[in-house]
Amino acid sequence: MPVESEPVKAFGSAELLGNSNFSSRRSPPEPSGSLDNHPIDIYFSNHKFSTQLLKSLEIIKQTTDNLLNAKPLSDQFNLTNSLEGLLTEINKLESIVTDDTKRPTKDIQSSLEFMAFYDSLTHLPNRPYFEKIVQDLTNTPIQKFYLIFIDIDDFKGINDTYGHECGDELLRCVAQRIKSNLRERDVVARYGGDEFVALVYPQVDFDIRQVLERLVRANQTPFSVKNNSLHTTLSFGVSEFPTHGRSISELLSCADQAMYCAKGAGKNSFTMAPD
Repeated sequence: MPVESEPVKAFGSAELLGNSNFSSRRSPPEPSGSLDNHPIDIYFSNHKFSTQLLKSLEIIKQTTDNLLNAKPLSDQFNLTNSLEGLLTEINKLESIVTDDTKRPTKDIQSSLEFMAFYDSLTHLPNRPYFEKIVQDLTNTPIQKFYLIFIDIDDFKGINDTYGHECGDELLRCVAQRIKSNLRERDVVARYGGDEFVALVYPQVDFDIRQVLERLVRANQTPFSVKNNSLHTTLSFGVSEFPTHGRSISELLSCADQAMYCAKGAGKNSFTMAPD
């Protein structure tokens, strides 16, 4: 069991020698992590172990220093030599563990951040990340933005006919086509299954209908998926902040209802949520 993460405490020679049952084993701390405070704060067990081991080594090292500096040990040559040798080995081990801890940290952190915030299939932001972005945006002075709910028409039929591998590849293609027809500053995310969402920021002389018409036209071109030419269409529903809501749940609900209106009107189209 790793020692609890806490400020380093060194033990003096009298304190250490007077307690033969000394042990640094304690219950491990609970892992921390909150999307509200920072992107991610999660540790793999091996990294956490190395971090705690470093603290234990620091305690041992400082305690050994205290023993070496204790006056009664000055004429105990053999014990002094042993402690000096122990201190040297501790320094070597500390260096090894430090290097091992530092090497994977960036890779681990990067992988964890990706898993926490991005969809593994399409590499777009995932639902929790998108919802947090929008919710945070509703608490800023921004005056307007649009939320688009997107659904692939008749996707189940494609999955049933061509198989799930083909369906997954189609999802990747649709994701990239949506993204390529929006601006870099806009946010496209996979909401789940065959559903996508987009956050679109208005600008001077901006018309959201032109954006939606471009998205509808872009998906008239068939997708080349695993030697198959697949023709699929998309249905779009749009809500506007703050007209249709001031929270992510209200905006999503209005956009979702508008999207189903587009499907009911024949699919391959968009519908604006009513004022």
